[in-house]
Amino acid sequence: IIGNTGYVQTNTVMEVVAFDLNTGLTKWTYVPIVPPNAKLPRATSSHGLTYENGIVYGPTGAGGGYMALDATNGKLIWDSGPIRPVGGAFRTSAAPLIWKNTVVAGSALGDLPPYGFPERGTVTGLDKKTGKKLWQTTLAVGPWVEGANNNSSNGGADVWTGGAIDMDKG
Repeated sequence: IIGNTGYVQTNTVMEVVAFDLNTGLTKWTYVPIVPPNAKLPRATSSHGLTYENGIVYGPTGAGGGYMALDATNGKLIWDSGPIRPVGGAFRTSAAPLIWKNTVVAGSALGDLPPYGFPERGTVTGLDKKTGKKLWQTTLAVGPWVEGANNNSSNGGADVWTGGAIDMDKG
């Protein structure tokens, strides 16, 4: 809730809705574009949005990325596109963190067949102004997930919440 406006994101479609707190009426709605090759093997859930300086940031679910919307009118500022190749069960659902000029974004799902190959979770830094990927860290590493015999059956270390940043250490 910011001022007299509430912002929510629906599950599965990941639609963002802004509504007037006094009347309950919808101010605007934005539905992210999901690439045609993105499969929906099971529902994607939104775990929240992030607001900073008139911009709403949120995950695109099966789109595999993040978006920035103008909080006043719902116009798309940027869509990062998939932060990893779309397919299998890779999704984004966590509310991102904002740190200086970086949107810190996690990935989730993909840990259980038969919903596609298990995916390894990631944390990705996106440029706050453009959505361009700056860096990405894979969270599940080691012989149990790497190699031809393991990477199709092991995944995990997904990001389900926004996390935290140590403000003193950056």
